[in-house]
Amino acid sequence: MSFLYEYVKGIAVFLIFSAFAEIIVPSGNYRAYVKSVIGFLLIIIILTPIFNIFKGNILNNLFDSVEYKFDKNIMEKESEFYDDKQKEIMRDEFSKNLEKQAEKVLENLCVVSEAKFILKRDDFDIERAEFIVEPKEDEKNFFRIEKMKTDEEKNNEFTENIKKVISNFYNLPFDNIHIIVRKI
Repeated sequence: MSFLYEYVKGIAVFLIFSAFAEIIVPSGNYRAYVKSVIGFLLIIIILTPIFNIFKGNILNNLFDSVEYKFDKNIMEKESEFYDDKQKEIMRDEFSKNLEKQAEKVLENLCVVSEAKFILKRDDFDIERAEFIVEPKEDEKNFFRIEKMKTDEEKNNEFTENIKKVISNFYNLPFDNIHIIVRKI
């Protein structure tokens, strides 16, 4: 729109200048030459935008603007894609580090066959923890007398001990800790 305004403004200024030039030039042979030059310049001014289109200035500017917007949109989408990928990789690595850490935390109680931490969506907070564990074979102490327990009681006690350790260490509620015991 500003291009059209500038174009009309340029023609108006030229017409005012040409009227002033005709008034200044004395009547006679020179007047016809001055009118011819003014007419020729007016034709050039009017045809300049058409020459620019063929020359490519306007089209190039139009294409450059469209290309810039297109490139900007592509760059924004790629940036979002890579940000999401980077966050996903960071979450995976964080989860793996938690799994290794859990193995170290539980190494005195049991053998961790598998540990899995589920993180909250778009966050690094732990939502849930899942473990597959096997009890360690304790050396039997012949001098200690213990109350006889069923396998189910041993399993529940073992699971509760693991849940207490994980709950205290990771500040997780008991309901969010799931443990599968392979053998007792």
